[in-house]
Amino acid sequence: MRAVKDYEPFLSAVLSSVTSEAKFEASPNLAEILHDYPQTVVAFNQATPLGWLPAVSMLAKEVAAAGGGERIPTVIMDRFFYKLPLMRPLERFITQSSHSLRFEDLVETFQDGTATDLLVFPEGSNVFTGELDSIHDFRSSRFVEFATRMGYPILLAVHRGSENWALPAELPSFLRTPLMMTPSALIQKIALGGRLNLPWPSGKIPSFQMHCEVWTGHLQFRKLPFEGEEAQKKAEAEAAKIRDRMSEIYAAMGGDSPTADPQGTAVTSQQKTQEATQEVGAE
Repeated sequence: MRAVKDYEPFLSAVLSSVTSEAKFEASPNLAEILHDYPQTVVAFNQATPLGWLPAVSMLAKEVAAAGGGERIPTVIMDRFFYKLPLMRPLERFITQSSHSLRFEDLVETFQDGTATDLLVFPEGSNVFTGELDSIHDFRSSRFVEFATRMGYPILLAVHRGSENWALPAELPSFLRTPLMMTPSALIQKIALGGRLNLPWPSGKIPSFQMHCEVWTGHLQFRKLPFEGEEAQKKAEAEAAKIRDRMSEIYAAMGGDSPTADPQGTAVTSQQKTQEATQEVGAE
């Protein structure tokens, strides 16, 4: 499998071609995170259907610069994205898979050391409808289940700037009712919201930002029975907390919330992270 160093030249070029200015920060610094956590689950927000491209490009560049070039990523994207003909070759190149992997496949891939980092986009196809300047509802919380089962921390990778890479199209009212009757949950959601966010890379992104921090609140569950329906409920509750934290970081990056300073809050989050990790390690 390809390592970050194999992707970095291409993705750095992509980042330069799609952004005029790019700013990255992590708390603690990324080199420390990579040293302390040899395997992680990385949770990105997406913003728009194509928002994953500058996000993955930036993190690959920064990880390589911080000494993580040998790390081997596996990317999980919503099944819907594998069906987009124009993007399929690029998505296969980045995800290192021709299809969306099953949960047990991922466990096996990481248990045998084939991969070191799982990259996920929990909002999934929900970014095709709704507001562009927010963290959408998560389509799945299974990434929390995976991180808990494997004992991995979750690296929150929140970015802002690609919101203009979508063209919102209002659906005529006469289309909404018949669309609600289709078997596709995504189409039903779009019909209910009345808007479709079309992928539309409208030129260079003037200012692209990313903030990363570590989350390990889920590791407390490793001391408890974690399987079946109970595991799903715990994962969903933890995913809701993760989404709230990502929303705080996102708002702070845009200056929307003066009390939600990413750096300031990250200190508290990191302290909780260390405490949770120490408790798990003390078992």
